[in-house]
Amino acid sequence: MKNRILALAAAAMLSVTGTLFTAPALAAAEDTSSVAAETENRYDKQDDQEVSYDKTKWVQPSDWGDAEIDLSEFKGGLILFFDKVGIPADYARGTVYRMYCSAFDFKEPVEMIRLHIFYDTRLKVQENSNGSVITPGRMFKGFLTGSSVIQEGELKFFAYSPDSQIEDGTLFTIDFLIPEDAQPGNLYPVGIEYVVDDDGNDLFINRAKDDAGKLQMAFLFNKGISSGYISILEERYGMGNVNADGYVDSSDASDILAEYARRQTGAVPSFDEHQTRAADVNGDSFVDSSDASDVLAYYAYTSTGGDLTIEEFLSAEQNE
Repeated sequence: MKNRILALAAAAMLSVTGTLFTAPALAAAEDTSSVAAETENRYDKQDDQEVSYDKTKWVQPSDWGDAEIDLSEFKGGLILFFDKVGIPADYARGTVYRMYCSAFDFKEPVEMIRLHIFYDTRLKVQENSNGSVITPGRMFKGFLTGSSVIQEGELKFFAYSPDSQIEDGTLFTIDFLIPEDAQPGNLYPVGIEYVVDDDGNDLFINRAKDDAGKLQMAFLFNKGISSGYISILEERYGMGNVNADGYVDSSDASDILAEYARRQTGAVPSFDEHQTRAADVNGDSFVDSSDASDVLAYYAYTSTGGDLTIEEFLSAEQNE
């Protein structure tokens, strides 16, 4: 019932402002599928490079009049940003990462929001328990919120309240499934672009749309947005490196032997799945003394100047 009241209030506001949300956008609050003209997705180049927010997309809304906003008059450091995170490859592959979008240092109330989010389509968006693609933060208590899929690689989020305003903190989260074949060096950018489409222009403003609200919104879409990414790092536990110190040596062999002893005596294993995979250097699906022996042989090889990787070394040993 409360959402129904909010929806009616938003519809009423629409008739006054002319640029709040269209009926399709309001319907997206209940579920999240919409059709719109395709927008270029700069975040989908798939070249593993960070993508910066493009402030040149900003176009001052026509209903603001001809006077250009002077951004130097905004006194503050308003910022809206996505996470920038690095995840070891052995932890990242096939897992779901929750990406946060946050905003801080508001100077004016914000009660009307419409944003377009773009991402690398190697990532796959996962719906939340409500069947939505974006989960609003707690700051939106009392708001009507909704999200929609515009096209693969592009989402839309909106929020409106007739009597509440957001505070500093998490705007929303998006759950992304990381590819099973993610490799060290892969980077998946995520960010916001300012969009004007048939439904109107993106928003981050108070209901009054007064001069202070316009100044804050203009500052945000020109200077206050920072894109994010998920970066795939080297595996934390490379083959043989069960203690994650970056070296394959006698310490790893000792740890493997200790783990083997625990498993042989029925004790609870201490290795997690990633360490277990790293410990099984001969690939026979067991962690045992043979693996420790192979690690020690490789350590002896590198200690005398050998420069092959452990994979190369073991392959050469098998072919002799």
